[in-house]
Amino acid sequence: MNKRAALATTGLATALVLAPVTSAQAAPKPAVDFDGSGTFTLTTGEVAVATGSVSGAPFTGTFRASLQPLDGTLPEPGVCESAHASIRIDGPRGRYAVFLGNAEVCGQYVDSVNIVTHVFSSTYDVVSTSERKLRGGDGWMEIRLTADGRGVVSAFDS
Repeated sequence: MNKRAALATTGLATALVLAPVTSAQAAPKPAVDFDGSGTFTLTTGEVAVATGSVSGAPFTGTFRASLQPLDGTLPEPGVCESAHASIRIDGPRGRYAVFLGNAEVCGQYVDSVNIVTHVFSSTYDVVSTSERKLRGGDGWMEIRLTADGRGVVSAFDS
């Protein structure tokens, strides 16, 4: 084998070995990765409704979240109970997405440092959206309520 053939073979082998490493390092951006905060109120039957602004993927805009314990009351600190929740985000030019989750809401102990009163963490399903890339998607979502009346939401496409 001459020098050129040996060099070409070595170069090709090196490229084949390094190709998977290069493509494995470039992970795609998640379709859903947002955070938002605003205020919440309790409606009749202790449904917590939070509204505010949201930023991230799939778009920046406003949100409306609803958290409903199945027994109609938010749990006491240290207690978890079944609940369902939804987060709707609205963006520019009529863009929207609705995320629905079913899990447990847990009451939290509050002190001078920790002001979160309730946490709902769940997997979600995208149940309605204007965005084709989100249809049929899933991931995790979280809604937090605080003692000072804030509602905080987040979701991530896992």
